[in-house]
Amino acid sequence: MEQQSKEVKYIDLFCGIGSFHYSFQKLGFKCVMASDIYNPAKENYKLNYGMDVLDDICDVNPSNIENYDILCAGFPCFVAGTKVLTHSGYKNIEDVVLTDTLMTHTGQFQKILNLQHKNYNGSLYNIKAKYHQSFKCTDEHPFYIREKTRKWNNELRKYEYIFKNPEWKKTCKLTKNDYFGMKINENSIIPEFNFDKNTIKLDNPDMWFIMGYFIGNGCCVETEREHSVMKRICLCINEKHVEKILNISENCIPLKFSHCSCKSGKASVYVTYDKVWFNIFKQFGKYAHGKLIPEWVQDAPTKYIQEFINGYRTADGCITKNDCYGFTTASHNLAFGLQRLYLKLGHLFSIRKDIRPKTTVIEGRTVNQRDTYHIRGYVKETKRKHTSFIENGYVWYAPFKIEKADVKNEPVYNFEVENDNSYVIENIIVHNCQSFSQSGHHKGFKDTKDNRGAMFSHVMRFVKTNIPKIVILENVQALLNHDEGKSFTKIKEDLENEGYNVVYQVLKCSDYGIPQMRKRLFIVGFKNVQVNNIDQFFELSEYKKKTTMKDYLGKNFKKEIAYTLRCGGKKSPIDDRHNWDGYWVDDKEYRLTIEDGLKLQGFNDYNLIGKQNEKWKMLGNTIPTIFTEIIGKQIIKHSSIQSDM
Repeated sequence: MEQQSKEVKYIDLFCGIGSFHYSFQKLGFKCVMASDIYNPAKENYKLNYGMDVLDDICDVNPSNIENYDILCAGFPCFVAGTKVLTHSGYKNIEDVVLTDTLMTHTGQFQKILNLQHKNYNGSLYNIKAKYHQSFKCTDEHPFYIREKTRKWNNELRKYEYIFKNPEWKKTCKLTKNDYFGMKINENSIIPEFNFDKNTIKLDNPDMWFIMGYFIGNGCCVETEREHSVMKRICLCINEKHVEKILNISENCIPLKFSHCSCKSGKASVYVTYDKVWFNIFKQFGKYAHGKLIPEWVQDAPTKYIQEFINGYRTADGCITKNDCYGFTTASHNLAFGLQRLYLKLGHLFSIRKDIRPKTTVIEGRTVNQRDTYHIRGYVKETKRKHTSFIENGYVWYAPFKIEKADVKNEPVYNFEVENDNSYVIENIIVHNCQSFSQSGHHKGFKDTKDNRGAMFSHVMRFVKTNIPKIVILENVQALLNHDEGKSFTKIKEDLENEGYNVVYQVLKCSDYGIPQMRKRLFIVGFKNVQVNNIDQFFELSEYKKKTTMKDYLGKNFKKEIAYTLRCGGKKSPIDDRHNWDGYWVDDKEYRLTIEDGLKLQGFNDYNLIGKQNEKWKMLGNTIPTIFTEIIGKQIIKHSSIQSDM
């Protein structure tokens, strides 16, 4: 009598749009629970598979789940709106994408290994350091600090204050004696650009003065014509500065501005046309609220930075009677960037944000308005005694306020960053809050206090409670080398300590019939199930298959293998290192469509709904189904999972 196959059941943690479900349902496996925190992904999962998706696994009790055989998991922290320093300026933490690079505590810009986001329940801290506006974070997030201590000097008959060496300290452990660190840019690089074979080196102080004036009172305007695009550089110049600005522009750069008929109060608009300088000025952002200070300005020698600030102050700054320098801007990027520039010059400047109503009435008209940032400070050391200080390439900001409040379902964000695993929020250094990171604590994934440790610790809650026969974990290839291999070793050891036999392998999409460069690490553990030739589990030669974008997508792509699909950063120039969606097809520029993205991730019959940016985010975060299909088939081939009753 033929033995009947047992129904294999599994759970799908961090399910996204359901790569495991897509492949496993074709193998006859049944999903008994799925979880994710991203609502668009949950909606797509239900639409395509007909089952509701639970929220954050931190809030799920494993004891309440139906018995299952396989656990699948592809395994964050600051609140939305927190400003993070990327190589292209300060971004809201929720808007950072994988193609960004983040400045770390060493002053270098490093790649992001993964983006992390969850809904958080627990204590949220409101922190304010001197010279800063307040920000919020979870209690486990480490900061780069120096602790102030005091020691009695018997000769002087008074206490002397001493600062300990820098260390990482979690938010919940911070005191009023912990000073927050920020790395100061110590580079001295004169920028040089090449546009259309025209090379320009910015080695004239007057160039920097005009660039500073531009960021305060200038803009670049592109006007499309029938067969061309007109590119204008515009400066709004106060009547008392006209002679000086025009003289510097024409005689020292040279840029010849012409008066425009448009006037505003005591200022007039002047325009000029120059392709090279248009490309330079364009890097300072668009509109008043979008202005930014490029990193090459931060890298410049201090004498040029001083001229840049002088130009900006002439255009849009002030000096009060008590010699306080002040600036007001609608751009958070400009505010934090200016604070960094002053740090390089050895001055501490503060930032204060004014939250204003969205609209206001001017001369009977209702107009929109934005929040503003006020930057203030002194350049004369004798003006006031600073509680914060600069030393050895870092500034150390005194704490001002540390408050705690409990929250529920608060969206929080975090990153894993290559090498240093740290980043900068609002000009203060922080560390990835996951317990396995390089913070020096190295508590690994066992730090599960109040369900707020690393996500892997919650995976292990399910493993220990439900004891599945097979555990499948998926992550980025970089996990193998993260923290000198300690993170991966900790994962493997935690599974082995629970009695699992563990195998692992990095799989590359283009090796198995989908022409995409994407690589993913798979870790598979077996327990209480018979396994045949476990050392051959990742012997996958029978699945090997080569194909090209032309054959797979049916268009004449010049490139054979697609770049790795990402969550954001679309429409970069094709020759730009950030490009991933642009290709040459029949010698014409072509951008991947959502349908292309679905096919390159192996979803050939999937109904993906949502906004365009949501769709790309879901596609960039998902696992290629060819991987989950192969893993499922190998489980059937090498284990007794379908026959164990």
